[in-house]
Formats: sequence, C-alpha cells, structure tokens
Amino acid sequence: MILVVAAAFLGSATAATVEVLPHGNLLKVEEQREGDGEGEGEEEGGEGEGDTLGEGMETAFKTFIQKHHREYKHGTAEHSMRKGLFQQRLAAVHAHNAKPGTLWKAAPSHFSDRTEAERKAVLGYRKHARVHAKGHAPASLLESSNKTMKLPKSKSWAHLKCAHKVRDQGSCGSCWAVATMSALEAHHEIYNKEPRTFSAQQIIECTLNPRACGGTGGCEGATVELGMDYVLKNGLATEEQHPYHGQDSSCSAEKKKKDLMQSNAGNSFGLMSYKTLDSNVARPLLEAVAHVGPVAVSAGASSWFEYNSGVFDGCSKDTVIDHAITLYGYGVDHGKKYWLIRNSWGPGWGEDGFIRLLRHNEDEKHCGTDDNNQEGVGCKGDPTSVTVCGMCGILYDSVVPYFKGSPGHSDSGALDEDETPAKVSKFVRSEAQ
Repeated sequence: MILVVAAAFLGSATAATVEVLPHGNLLKVEEQREGDGEGEGEEEGGEGEGDTLGEGMETAFKTFIQKHHREYKHGTAEHSMRKGLFQQRLAAVHAHNAKPGTLWKAAPSHFSDRTEAERKAVLGYRKHARVHAKGHAPASLLESSNKTMKLPKSKSWAHLKCAHKVRDQGSCGSCWAVATMSALEAHHEIYNKEPRTFSAQQIIECTLNPRACGGTGGCEGATVELGMDYVLKNGLATEEQHPYHGQDSSCSAEKKKKDLMQSNAGNSFGLMSYKTLDSNVARPLLEAVAHVGPVAVSAGASSWFEYNSGVFDGCSKDTVIDHAITLYGYGVDHGKKYWLIRNSWGPGWGEDGFIRLLRHNEDEKHCGTDDNNQEGVGCKGDPTSVTVCGMCGILYDSVVPYFKGSPGHSDSGALDEDETPAKVSKFVRSEAQ
C-alpha cells in the first residue's frame, strides 16, 4: 500500500522524506510547508494538489483527470491503478523539489498516470549501428572541425515561426519521424525565408526499415537517418496535405503524389543533403546549431516525464538512448550551461514543450554506456553496447539537414552576418544508408 501526503509543490518551500520499498513502491512522504501557499501549484504542469492524506490526494487526482480529460470510472480497477501510479509520481515530484540546490523543478505531467510500458512506448528511438547517410554535402563541409571558428556564447533559433508549434506524438513511438520533420521545418524557414510544414505521418508510413534500426518501423521506432533518407529521395507532403494521426498505416503517399503535387526528391523544396555528425564530440554539434540551424539529436529520455522547468541534470552517465528530439540552441543560465531542446510531447510539457539539458564544459568526457541489448532494440548486427557522452547521451547521434543556401553553398547568406563563418566547419563525415 502506498501512503502519501500531498501538498502544493510549486511556489512553496517543503521538506520531505521518502521511504522506498522493493519494486519502487513509496511508503511515506512527509512534508512541512512554509507559508500557507494557498492557491499555488496551478501553473502549467502542476495540478493544485491538496495537503491531507486522503482528501488531498483525492482532490489532486480529480484535478489531474479533469485537466487531462481522463475517463476513469470511480471504483473500477483501472481508476485504482491509475490513481496509485499518480500517487507514486506525485510523491517523487515532492521529494525531488524538496532537495536543496536542485537545478530543475518537477511536476506531474500527462504521463504521470501511465504505466512504464505506456511511457516507454512514446520514446520509439533506439541505439543503432553507425550507418552511412546518402546525399552530397558541399566539399567544404567534409573537412575536420575548425576549432578556431568563433562560436557565440549562446545561440537560439526560438525566434523561428515554426519553433513554438510543438507537436504531441501521442502514444505512437514516432519521435524519430517528428524530429526529422521538425529539423526540416526549421531549415526550410531559415533558408527559404518562409515557413512550411512537413508531414510526419508520411514519414511514419513510408520509411522502410529493413534492418530494424531503432525498432521495426513506424510507431514501433526507427531513426532520423532513415527518415531523412526517405525525404531526400521521395520528397514530402505538407502536414495539411497529409495530417498526423499517430498510427501505423500503409504508405498512401505514392497514390496521393499527383494530388499532393509532390516531386520525387527533397531538392524540390531545397533539401540538398543530410549528415550524421561525429559521435560523442561536442564541438561539431555546437558548430552545426550555431552556424547551420537546428539539429535532430538523440538522448536517453526515460527520466524526463515529470520535468517542468530549469536545467535538467537527472541522467546518469550510463543511459539508454531511446528518444529523438530537436536541438534548437544552447546557452547559459545562472552560470549553468545548457542545451535547448524541443520535445514532441506537446506544448503543455516542460518549458512550453522545451527542455534544457545541462551542458558540461567538456561534454565528450562525460561518458557512460548504453548497454541495452534487448532483442529488437538496434539494427540487426548492432553491438551489444555503445559509449554515449554528454548529459543523457546527447552527443551520441546527431543529424543535420543541408538546404540550398546552407553555409558552404555558393548562395549562402541566410545567417546573420556576425555568425556566418568565412568557411564552414568541416566536421561532417559522409555516410551511406
């Protein structure tokens, strides 16, 4: 049995102790609030919890299910199960926020009543062999990284019109497809000077995955490299033409191609190539996001579900790479360096759909192991373990698209003058799928 004392956890100082039983059950959370805190805890991601053992938790759960439009019937086994899960996550939220000196705040999210299997289903991205990506980057992009290139202290692409159209992938493990689409939208706006949507649903339906890289395809997971390769070869409809519904289905793009006025290649809308950056090295990723645009990256996100705000440092060095997201920049907050990342769990999660991950001074030395060798996790023939570096393994796998006008092309000029290098870093290696 799980016993918790629920209290307003945002905007009030608390002291809490949690006793953890085998299998992760929380026996007790004791809190003492400083100040009345009345009316607090209602901001986005918070649920306005009560402060008594029985009625407070009941009120907190009622508020939660109303906010997230749950339809659990009181008195049923499911209602009891969901409430128990919510209690555990709420207790963990209290315990985390009560720790002194934390860099980030936790809060219940729309995942807080979900089972571990349901939470894992939305990750949909797994480690994979370092396959080679097709496409031809400008020759100047193929040299080694120029460490004398000036990097701005901070960089953010959040000013783009597409930046705050945060998608919610739902229960489909389509993060890899959404990250592909997200990077394409940002680069299209940068280099074509206008926003355009792209269909993540078409990527889910039509991207082949014969080697089972990142899963078995579609909502069961794949990789950004596979998604980019499909788009480069086949073009892509807009989201309006082929809307997202977050389910596997047969590829209807070929039948619709004429009606959707699709061309046969990504260069019809300016996509010239894509590249996978050197693994577990920070400099290439910094240069790419600073001078080229947002980058599709991977990370271990199993501890992100209750993230609410701040600079997240909750991953251990050993982490399973299980999620694809979009790197929108980097910066410094009160002396703490961070990576600015847009997720695909909706605008109500985190900081308006974004998370900031701690960035170490030497990220490539903050390394551990992704040792998940479960059946069906990586490509066929994948090694049983790989080295991953940076907070949550953020440096492991990064993919950047190159549009006509990207630095290195003759008509380059889409970037701010003070940030456009005379010669773009040669950090990218050619890879073939």
